[in-house]
Amino acid sequence: MSYIPLKTYQGLSIDELKTLINGRDIYIWGCGHLGRIIKRYFDKNGLTVKAFCDINPKLKITDNLKVINPKEIFNSVRFKKAFIMIASVQHKDAMEKDCLDAGLLKNNDYLSYVRISRPEVAIDVAGKCNVRCSSCPHGNMENLRPEGYMTAAVYKRVLNKLLTERPSLMNIELFTWGEPFLNPDLPEIIQMTEKLVPCTVATNLQTADILEDVIKAEPSQLIISTNGYKESYETGRIGASWKLFFDNLHLLKELIDKYNPKTQVAVLYHLYRNNQKQDLDDMRNLCLGLGLRLYTTWAYLNPYDKILDYCEGRDIGLQAKSIMDILPCDLNHALEFAKADAQKPCLCQRIFPIINWDLSVSLCHTYYGPVIANNFLDISLNELVNLRHHQAQCEICQKHGLHRLDIEVLLKKYHTFNMLINS
Repeated sequence: MSYIPLKTYQGLSIDELKTLINGRDIYIWGCGHLGRIIKRYFDKNGLTVKAFCDINPKLKITDNLKVINPKEIFNSVRFKKAFIMIASVQHKDAMEKDCLDAGLLKNNDYLSYVRISRPEVAIDVAGKCNVRCSSCPHGNMENLRPEGYMTAAVYKRVLNKLLTERPSLMNIELFTWGEPFLNPDLPEIIQMTEKLVPCTVATNLQTADILEDVIKAEPSQLIISTNGYKESYETGRIGASWKLFFDNLHLLKELIDKYNPKTQVAVLYHLYRNNQKQDLDDMRNLCLGLGLRLYTTWAYLNPYDKILDYCEGRDIGLQAKSIMDILPCDLNHALEFAKADAQKPCLCQRIFPIINWDLSVSLCHTYYGPVIANNFLDISLNELVNLRHHQAQCEICQKHGLHRLDIEVLLKKYHTFNMLINS
């Protein structure tokens, strides 16, 4: 196959959006994190959102805007008085179908979030982790970079440079492979970020030393990562304590009740073969009792450096092999279908740059390496993008279809293929 060059900042620009919308009232369909950051993006660029839309009658207000049923505005949209921005990953297809069934024109009367430029950045403010699991390189990678934390003072310089060079930045992820709650400056980092751009924090919640300060700092999104319940939780995370996680979840609930933050909190449950059925039901019931949203995601062999080693016939090590034994999908089958999609664009290219705690810049957020620049502050963003677009690893990655290895995407396209393994 021929190599498809990356296009890091794709999608309609804000000026193109303004031309398309042409003064119509804007409604964002989707009240989750994505809808809220799109609203802030629109506000920042002079596009006023009229209201949010949702079919849940319990939702009345989101981000100080009224929430209405989308069917209430379909007539206005048909008569070119209103415009719908679809902002939901999980329900995008169903929302688009409802719009089409109502006689609305795709990419004219309504637009999906995938069609707009949504530049994001990942900054690993903590280059250290307190557990060893399959979702980070600390458990199954050798020759790790030095460990440390990005101070608030350094982060401020990074943030200022980012927003000078990319003012349309939509979201900043304050994590990649490290545990951000280990960085004592995290609350200050969140506060300075939220004044300018929404941010997301992910944690394994194995420490709660700064949890109250994080809640008070109000990140736009807080993701609690887990991979099981009781025994399956500790089996999948070496050094992790289920009791500590359980207690910290309850503490989190108390702090949410106390401060009522604007933060959208979600528990993200990574599905393996050994943690579904009863374990998943138990976790769902726990979250229900605490009033926390639970989402599931398919587990992977992370980082993708290990999958690339596997594809290239290199030894992946005992830890990675043990993870492969409990993956929820047949990796070989998944790779076959991903490779069949190899001529499609990279799914990972939109999030860039990937800035490490020591200011080095990595190629991609799904890989641990390579590092393409030593100091983000000493190189322009345009130079970084150019460096990224000429990396040999991207060509090798595309050759194996790893740039399309997303289980959810593959399942939607290939409904009948035998990739998932019954738990």
